[in-house]
Amino acid sequence: LVNEVVGNIIDEEQAQDYYQPRSQILAETIISQTSNKDFGFVYKKFHKNVPQHVIPNYHVFKRYAYDCFYAIKAFSNWREGLEFYDDVFLRDRTPFILQQESLFLLKKKKFDQAALKIDYALQISRKRFFSIENTHAIILFKANINSNNSETSIRGILDRSMQILKSCYLDDQRKTYHAVTFAEQAISYFTRFSDSRANEYLALAKKWLLEIGVDKKYDVRARSLLKELDNLT
Repeated sequence: LVNEVVGNIIDEEQAQDYYQPRSQILAETIISQTSNKDFGFVYKKFHKNVPQHVIPNYHVFKRYAYDCFYAIKAFSNWREGLEFYDDVFLRDRTPFILQQESLFLLKKKKFDQAALKIDYALQISRKRFFSIENTHAIILFKANINSNNSETSIRGILDRSMQILKSCYLDDQRKTYHAVTFAEQAISYFTRFSDSRANEYLALAKKWLLEIGVDKKYDVRARSLLKELDNLT
C-alpha cells in the first residue's frame, strides 16, 4: 500500500523515513486521522498559493482535489466552504465543481443552498451526467425526509427522488452506486411511510442489490443494506 518517497523532500540530517501512499483509500484514512485544524491549514494554503497551470495533469487532479470529503474537513464554517467553491467555480466552470459544492452544503445541512447549486449544475451540463442526477436525488430526499410539510407534498418530492434514481440505475452502466443509494433511501422511506409503495421500493432495492451480486462481493455497505432489507421484507 505504500512505497518509499523518491527524491530529497526533507533535510537529509533528519533521521526519519518517509513514505507515500499508493492507495487512495489509505490516503483518505490517513487524512481522516489528521486533526481538522491541521488539515484545513495545509489545504487552504495549497489552494491559495499553488496556481492551476503548475499542477501536472490538472484534469485528473481536479477530480479529487475539490471532493467534499476534503472540504468538510477543511472548513468548519459552511460560509467559508461556500466561498472556496464559488472561487474555484469562477476558474473552472464545470458542473462537477457545483456537484461537490452541493454535497458539501448538504453535509452542513444547508439544504436550500445545496438544492440551488445542484440545480445549476444540471442546467449547465451539456449532456446527461448520472452522478450529478444521483446527487440531485439525494439532496431532494434528505432535504425533505424529515420535513414538517404536508404528507402529500413530502411524498411527492420523495417519490420524485426515487424515480430519478430508478432512471439512473436503468440507464447507467455503473449500477452499484445507484443501487446502494436507492436502497438507503428505500429504507428511510419505509421508516416514515410503512405502506404498499414503501414495500415496493424495498423489494426493488433488494432485487437490484441481488442483480449486481453484492452478496458475493466484498462491499461491506452494500451487503449490510441487503441484510437490512431482508429483515424488513
